[in-house]
Amino acid sequence: AAANDGGGSIRTPASACGLVGLKPTRGRNPSGPQLPDVWWGFIAEHAVTRSVRDSAALLDATHGGYPGQLYTLPRQTGSFLEETQREPGRLRITYSLDPGLGTAVHPENRKAVEKVATELSRLGHNVAQAHLPLNRQRFMETYATLLCADTAALVRAAGQARGRAAAARDVELATWVLRCMGEALRGGDVAAALWEAQQFARQWLTWSRTFDVLLTPTVGVPSLPIGSFRLPAAQRAAMRTLSMLPAGALRGQRARLVEAFRPAFEASPYTMIANVTGQPSVSLPLHLTAEGLPLGILLTADLGEEAMLFRLAAQLEATLPWASQRAPHACG
Repeated sequence: AAANDGGGSIRTPASACGLVGLKPTRGRNPSGPQLPDVWWGFIAEHAVTRSVRDSAALLDATHGGYPGQLYTLPRQTGSFLEETQREPGRLRITYSLDPGLGTAVHPENRKAVEKVATELSRLGHNVAQAHLPLNRQRFMETYATLLCADTAALVRAAGQARGRAAAARDVELATWVLRCMGEALRGGDVAAALWEAQQFARQWLTWSRTFDVLLTPTVGVPSLPIGSFRLPAAQRAAMRTLSMLPAGALRGQRARLVEAFRPAFEASPYTMIANVTGQPSVSLPLHLTAEGLPLGILLTADLGEEAMLFRLAAQLEATLPWASQRAPHACG
């Protein structure tokens, strides 16, 4: 199934559905030529698949650039599919039980990470634990600022394509609030957020190069019932009020906006990091919760290292196979 990922939208559904979800390195798959590099280059195109093999075969077919592409990588020599047949060698793997952008680590996530870390150690890899160099509040504010600004531009573009300015009734309430905040932001606010994101990426990538792969949970909590993120009536009313404030007053409410979207950061406390840094990151269905729900484990590597991720993912698929797993909730 085709998908794209600007904050976890390949890897999160892969975790929920017991599938493989790879977000490639920024620039590995083309984003255009007609679509700009929206979300500041955070979005990567690929798919969710049943197996590591399928993800690798699809990337063989789609990777590469086009004339004028802004983010490009050297063309891959050899086949990603062939990489799944090779041993990964002895890798330096760092795992973390930090909550990331969340406030606590769910017991099922702890169990899943420790299980996979133990298995990787048994396979001969050098496995060590570390803390994530992450200022969660600054990251959330930066990410939210950039998302608001991009949403404002996207809604403008939609209006131009439609032949009339977009109105609140045309989009969901949350989208409209993001658009209003984006229109209220000053250029300096957006530039400062972009600089902050770039500085974070540089520091994170420097830290990441002390190991080969980072192992974390994919999501913050096991899959929730449909509708769990629906805003309660009182919060929807407050957001409508926010959207009607003049620009100056709305800028003063940025902290409230971040707070309103905190459940999204709690649900996806790890995936957004690789969107900002551009790293390749894959969710593998390596755990079932006590209720029998799939729960993904996230492997993130250095820029351009999809081949290594495929080798390691294929090794884990062979030793902790998931093809025959069926959640008790599944039909058929």
